[in-house]
Amino acid sequence: MIWTFDDFIDASGESVIEQWFVQIGEEAEAFIERRLKDMRPLRTWPEKWASKYKGTDLIELRITFRKVQYRPLGCYAPEFHFWLLAGTVEKGKILKSDIGTATTRKKMVERGISRIREHEF
Repeated sequence: MIWTFDDFIDASGESVIEQWFVQIGEEAEAFIERRLKDMRPLRTWPEKWASKYKGTDLIELRITFRKVQYRPLGCYAPEFHFWLLAGTVEKGKILKSDIGTATTRKKMVERGISRIREHEF
């Protein structure tokens, strides 16, 4: 595998992506997990799967399941790591609050205020 996915860990020690998976349900979670597994061995990801979110340094992962546009938000990190910082659903556009949350979390990890850990499949 080339890529490692890492989850943002909140103040209670929980993965925010795992918390999001509980909200969206098991079938959507399984579909998203499958996509992440498919992405791990690819050096570069197709734009239909991942693209820079305009005006930020965040990357939105584009995963559509049963007509719902799931958007895990994250960023590239050193040594082929990808930090999963927030999960959201796009309904025409991604909420500014979700972009703000992901941006804040990225800065927290970079400053050592919060941490990440490898995503468990």
